[in-house]
Amino acid sequence: LSLYRQNAGAGETLHMTCVTPHLEDQGTVEYIAAAAAEAGVETRFIALGDIGLRSGAGGDQFVDLGDQPIQTLFKLVPWEWLLADPFGQALAREAGAERIRLVEPAWKMVASNKMLLVTLNELFPDSEYLLDATASAEEAAGYGDYVKKPVRGREGANVSLIDAGQTLTANPGAYADDLFVYQRRAELLQADGNYAVLGSWVVNRQACGMGVRESAGPITNNLGRFVPHVMGG
Repeated sequence: LSLYRQNAGAGETLHMTCVTPHLEDQGTVEYIAAAAAEAGVETRFIALGDIGLRSGAGGDQFVDLGDQPIQTLFKLVPWEWLLADPFGQALAREAGAERIRLVEPAWKMVASNKMLLVTLNELFPDSEYLLDATASAEEAAGYGDYVKKPVRGREGANVSLIDAGQTLTANPGAYADDLFVYQRRAELLQADGNYAVLGSWVVNRQACGMGVRESAGPITNNLGRFVPHVMGG
């Protein structure tokens, strides 16, 4: 947000959007808007379905309900969902032409695509920080104990834990027809009947935060809890 403020034009408003009604996403956007206000950034919320698209000689222009141009947009909507729709394709086109700035740029699709796990494993096969990963179910069988993940999935949907060819547990979801990757399984920390996984944040190429997420089962899903923590030492 501080970087945005440094590069924003005078009097520019940061528009913020998500799919509505959605209690969790709207709450997240409200939290980010509050953080933006603390950083001195003016924000305006608009539901995704209320964003207008005006065509002109100089290209398409996105506008809010007051018919004001949207110059910078924070969107809590997955890129892969948007690009399946003509509206999202126009958004990508206008962002590429630098007629609108997006907070969460299109390259995030690469970072969230789990095929990246396979590519990283191919590039750094001996890395102690990476688990073996493959796009081949036949090759994964050689791991013995592995995780099957949809390439474009999220929040644990359609993830399966497999050991010696037997499915130990699996989550339902909307990605059953997706491509899948297979990754050697690593045991999550388990304590008091909970499974914990660490998440880290990088801003402007610098590590800047870490979160602990707990779930009641070994597959972290959308009911996982963020746990307060303190780093000591």
